[in-house]
Amino acid sequence: MQIVEYFLSNASLLFLSVMMVFLAIVGMRMKKKEGKFFIIFTALVLLLSVVVGMENYAERSDNPVIGTIFTSMGYMVRPILMYIFVLLATFEDNTFARKQRLILAIPLFINTLIYIFPLFMNVPGLSTFVFYYESVGGAARFVRGSFVNFFCHFVCLLYLLLVVYIVVVRARRKYRRDSIILLISVLSIIIAVVLEMVFKRNDILNMTCEICALMNYIFIMTINSSKDSLTKISDRRTYYADLAFFRNSINGIIEMDMNGLKWLNDHYGHEKGDDALRAIATILSESIQGKNMYLYRLSGDEFLILMRKGNEAILEHTVEEIRKKITEDNYSLAIGYCFIDKEKITDINVAFKEAENRMYEDKAKYYKDNKFDRRVR
Repeated sequence: MQIVEYFLSNASLLFLSVMMVFLAIVGMRMKKKEGKFFIIFTALVLLLSVVVGMENYAERSDNPVIGTIFTSMGYMVRPILMYIFVLLATFEDNTFARKQRLILAIPLFINTLIYIFPLFMNVPGLSTFVFYYESVGGAARFVRGSFVNFFCHFVCLLYLLLVVYIVVVRARRKYRRDSIILLISVLSIIIAVVLEMVFKRNDILNMTCEICALMNYIFIMTINSSKDSLTKISDRRTYYADLAFFRNSINGIIEMDMNGLKWLNDHYGHEKGDDALRAIATILSESIQGKNMYLYRLSGDEFLILMRKGNEAILEHTVEEIRKKITEDNYSLAIGYCFIDKEKITDINVAFKEAENRMYEDKAKYYKDNKFDRRVR
């Protein structure tokens, strides 16, 4: 009967969890390690739902022992859930190195030690220090032992505030739209944690976490589908979307085309050509790091950078930095750029045409200086 009751009260959560595990396993564009984190997160949510079910059973059946065991387990699992959420939120840009992730896990170990105390039910002092159960009217009633009982909630909020900080940093770095879904998720979980504290509930966080995990999964899949599969930078479709969205704030354009890709493919194979495109994409990504610039691969060997709310000096410095790094890596890139002075250029299409013409002039100069036939591009 208890199993049937548990299933009926958690049916939505169970169905949603099965869906999440399936999506994480078959996610074509999700990294293997990222998929594992989603599965672990879902498993912890399910475990927490079982814990909550057993807590409710212990209260109704007047069983303080079962209540103490599963309440302790619940307090241990909740911060782990938030820790995994932090890892999921920072997985894409590798915010934390391995050593930093271990340091972040220190509160988990402290939290585990604290909530082991109630398990010593026959030891005076230890058994009531954090929380305990007492029999009242044929039911087991939960009693907080001291303020230490809130340590679990403190750790959860600490991890969630860390995610909020990451969201703010990302937003300042130009990833405002990418941060919205993460901000909504973390605020939802913070509200769930606070509601559980205020109203002494233990069933709000489970569904909230699972829904947020599904939202983030869908968002990650959307982001990954907008990236070029070879170079992992934004593709042409994203370029068109960003151009429409940022059109009024764009004031710099850099158009680039790799020199000699066909020759490289013909003489060394397409694998070498792909390696070259990946290397160039990496150089371009590094060159715009920390700047209000967006990089796209438009076609086979064609790349483009849009600058928002920058100045001509930043644009020219970026072009020179790209030229230097490309040359150091023994590749060649035809580059054309245009700074959009609103007093001189009122139509962005004119700026695109000017950047394109400069790029073709640079490419013609390359083939003339190196005595290549343009047909071997």
